[in-house]
Amino acid sequence: MLCLVLLAATCPQASAAERTVLLVAGQSNVLNWHADATALPRSSADAAIAFYFHTGAPPSKASQMSTPFNATSAGTWTTLRAQRQEPYVRYAREFFGPEISLGRTLHDGGVQPLGIIKVGYFGSSLAEDWRPDATAGNRLYALLLAQIHRAFAALAARGESARLAGIFWLQGETDGARRDSAKAYEANLRAFLTRLRQDLAYASPGGGPLPVVLGRVGPPPAQGYPHQELVRAAQVRVAESLPATAWVDTDDLPRDTDGVHLLAPGLLSLGQRWAAAWQRLRANSAPTPR
Repeated sequence: MLCLVLLAATCPQASAAERTVLLVAGQSNVLNWHADATALPRSSADAAIAFYFHTGAPPSKASQMSTPFNATSAGTWTTLRAQRQEPYVRYAREFFGPEISLGRTLHDGGVQPLGIIKVGYFGSSLAEDWRPDATAGNRLYALLLAQIHRAFAALAARGESARLAGIFWLQGETDGARRDSAKAYEANLRAFLTRLRQDLAYASPGGGPLPVVLGRVGPPPAQGYPHQELVRAAQVRVAESLPATAWVDTDDLPRDTDGVHLLAPGLLSLGQRWAAAWQRLRANSAPTPR
């Protein structure tokens, strides 16, 4: 089996089964502090799913906050669980995103052993914060790659073989706040996903393009994000034109009173939809038996 550590000359003894790793990334709906973990049903699957997370405020926003929001696994792997906001600011103290039901659904469907990397930063745009070629500003793309690399290195250090098998992207509301960034969203998303697949090839060798599943942002809320329809349309066009890419609808999922952030039942449904879409992509890319 392949042990995935960049620049490593040798690998520790791999575990009996290669771990399937999925990346969940984006902005505040990925975090999601509006989803109170007290509404999260328990599942025995959580203890079997490895979990690495790095979420919070983009660096530029964190420096302006007296008590910056962040929730991380401190550079190590734990097991799938709700996250805790430290230091506590507002909303639910313990919260979760779509990674919970995504992981549970796939684990229960036989994807084992499974690991999830979650990286998300609120209020972040694809036009500026996530640009792969950014040399200034928040440079979230570089931060994303660094966290993925660190996560895979940590798995290898404990003797595990792993393969990145999917990307789940939930982002776009911030780009809908301005017409210029909304109009550029299609080109920016296409460039972002193309570059991300290239840069993560070391973690998913062979087998064609890495599957990508998008969560389409909801309709424009009553206040803010007036150009969100442009973002929604762009997400559909990218998903329907790039290979091994799909999108799922979120329009019917329950949101908080701001009309933007999904609540716990909505996130549980989204994770299940993501799992089904990823399974379809994987089935479609499987080699035809001879």
